[in-house]
Amino acid sequence: MLFYLLLLAITLSGWWMTSAFPKRHPIEAGIFEVPFLPVSVNMASAGAAHDVHEYGGWLMIILLVVHIAAALKHQFIDRDGVLSRMSTR
Repeated sequence: MLFYLLLLAITLSGWWMTSAFPKRHPIEAGIFEVPFLPVSVNMASAGAAHDVHEYGGWLMIILLVVHIAAALKHQFIDRDGVLSRMSTR
């Protein structure tokens, strides 16, 4: 659940940060342009969004490393076959 929450929070905070930055640049997603969010355009708002975006990114990296470490623990220490059961489905 935390992976999904972070995925949403990082994406929305990046969108918020881009929308709040005083020197706006268009957000292009493929063939269309993403509209800006209706947030106040100032550095305080952009800075808060940047903090959420940055800390969320670091938390995502930490969570990913812990997740991989737990999978390796199951494989090599517990030897409970979790990885083989996951890969055969």
